[in-house]
Amino acid sequence: MINGNSRRTLLATALWAALATAHGGTLDFGSGPVAPSICTGVLATGAGPASACTNGNFVSQAYGDVDGLVDISYVSPPVADATGLRWWSTDYNNLYGILYAGNGGDSSSLARIEIKAAAPDAVVTLTGFDLGAYNQTTRGTNVNVYALGGGAPLYTFSGPVGDGALAATTFSVNVSAVGGLWLEWGDSAFNVGIDNIQYSVSSVPEPAPAAMWLTGGLMGLTVLRRRRAPR
Repeated sequence: MINGNSRRTLLATALWAALATAHGGTLDFGSGPVAPSICTGVLATGAGPASACTNGNFVSQAYGDVDGLVDISYVSPPVADATGLRWWSTDYNNLYGILYAGNGGDSSSLARIEIKAAAPDAVVTLTGFDLGAYNQTTRGTNVNVYALGGGAPLYTFSGPVGDGALAATTFSVNVSAVGGLWLEWGDSAFNVGIDNIQYSVSSVPEPAPAAMWLTGGLMGLTVLRRRRAPR
């Protein structure tokens, strides 16, 4: 049997959890047959107004950003002469609308997508994504997911992706990092493209002060109820 104190504690915990804020989304680069307006023409930096994509255009660096919550960036290193990532419509297996690295080829290409939380103490979780191989084939690639700032990878993969004309390869990674993370794939990131990046950003208040405040408030309400109860 749950006593009064236990009930208050459980309710305080539930209310504290409800204070957590979360944003989840999928970076989908088009579903066809009409090309999305998420590109910037031929601007290699990805800056400028968004426009309808055509094959080879650079994706807008503003695509996927949510003010006050998350900033998404798309880059093809090396940093010294980095450009943005390019958009392509079809033939990366069964995907429509993918991003790829326009620098280099299958043996010398790298693509990076960074998901950065606006709040430095927020937690970014990468749930999964799809990789497809051009032209309706199977190709090898190397995937790494890092916390912002680098260090040991949180997730790594090396091997083939794509199943001919049938299907792209779906990755379920489920890794998290405070502040944000970045996803890289390369060699190939030219004939291997990405789509359907699923992620979430969550910010939770400090547990101890929140729980104390909620518990104190609930106890205060209990005292008021007792004082107002008829004799």
